[in-house]
Amino acid sequence: MKDLIPDASLYQELSTEEVALTLMLHLNSPGARSDVVQHGMISRHNYFNRVGNAGREYGDRQDLVDRRLMEGWAWLESNGFLIQVAGQPAGWFFASEKAKAVTSREAVQGFRQAFLLQRDRLHPDISKVAYSPFVRGAYADATFAAFRQIEIRVANVGGSLAGLLGRKLMDEAFKVPGGPLTDMQIIVAEQESMRNIFNGSIGLFKNPPSHRHVATDAIEAAELVGFASYLMRILDRLIV
Repeated sequence: MKDLIPDASLYQELSTEEVALTLMLHLNSPGARSDVVQHGMISRHNYFNRVGNAGREYGDRQDLVDRRLMEGWAWLESNGFLIQVAGQPAGWFFASEKAKAVTSREAVQGFRQAFLLQRDRLHPDISKVAYSPFVRGAYADATFAAFRQIEIRVANVGGSLAGLLGRKLMDEAFKVPGGPLTDMQIIVAEQESMRNIFNGSIGLFKNPPSHRHVATDAIEAAELVGFASYLMRILDRLIV
């Protein structure tokens, strides 16, 4: 582990997720101790049962490091990276398929970014088009797909919206008064604000290659995809 995290003080700065994924990288490496990884199984007891100074990479700070590593190990279990081996004494695990993919620092970074977007919290229609490109690191594609799905959902209402796209579609759908998606339960000022939210979102985020507002990092893309999910839930309420 010291090759991956050289200074014990770093363990106080890293998140539990970062410690966990780095630990997984170590367990997948050829340098993992033979008493820890045996016949495809991983022993938690053997990993933390260090004998003498030879097992204390971080010297007198090893106990601090071990506490953070135990937090990391618990995270790996709870997030489906390490799975308890059936029929074996407690403390023996196998690496799940996604855990086996943690073989480089780049893979660690990729998993960290993927966890920024929680799939089970997204609207299903947004999840099915945006989650996959997001976890691949195609952030502009994920953003485009999410807002394109909003456009498709609105266009499918039909009627006066047939053949319209983009901002013109949103202006007509949420026209005040009388648009097919205009929420007549709220006051006129709020109706106009809702129209502006949908209009602006499609105009600004739907087509990244032709706009300046392109999501180029994981945090921004996660926020935008999450916002598209919220807009889709509004549509769930308005489209009966």
